[in-house]
Amino acid sequence: MGHSRGSVAALTVAASGADVQAVAAADGTPAVSYVPQTQGSLLVIEGLSDTTFSPQTVMSYVAALQAAGKTVRTDYVPGAPHTLVWEAPWQSAADSAMSAFFRGALG
Repeated sequence: MGHSRGSVAALTVAASGADVQAVAAADGTPAVSYVPQTQGSLLVIEGLSDTTFSPQTVMSYVAALQAAGKTVRTDYVPGAPHTLVWEAPWQSAADSAMSAFFRGALG
């Protein structure tokens, strides 16, 4: 799991050839060039009021993953800022979404 640059790092590891089963990434994505090598189940959470990472850039990354046949779930959160995983009222929902995702992806 990663947030902001941590999500960039987590998704980059998923594209590195490491044996990655699942990644939850909040408010940040690497370059689309990493998409072909990306493996594992992915959850991308993005606050639609994020001013640090453009929601449109994140959506483009997700579209590239989907076009490449990757398994990706999204949670686009209206009104949420870049820090949604750390702030009420969004933190609880993000925590629940990530927990459910990892339980499903990792068994």
